[in-house]
Amino acid sequence: MGTVNEYEPTPQKNQHPAIWPLVIESLVGKVGVPEALIEDMKARDQFGRKKYGTPLQPFNGRDAVRDAYQEALDLCVYTKQATMEHPKDESLQDVHTNAIQCAIQLRKILDRGCFG
Repeated sequence: MGTVNEYEPTPQKNQHPAIWPLVIESLVGKVGVPEALIEDMKARDQFGRKKYGTPLQPFNGRDAVRDAYQEALDLCVYTKQATMEHPKDESLQDVHTNAIQCAIQLRKILDRGCFG
């Protein structure tokens, strides 16, 4: 895998479909998916397009599994911080546990050596 902070190139625009609209479309109208989540996803899509000059697409020259793992590691510490700052909110501990499990699974995928 290399190091966890190894350089990843700037994403390259290509002919593949943008991913955010596909994810958003799959969630619209689903029971339990708040409209605010959909709007937040749309906002993140626009933020990324502005930041990188291209939508998030597959085969953009970056390692999506490595990117997901790095984000999962960040999620682990942010959710731990949240549990410390809001100790009475038990649901935050569940989110933190799920974040750790996500990171573990992504690390296992990286360790298989199939990516990167």
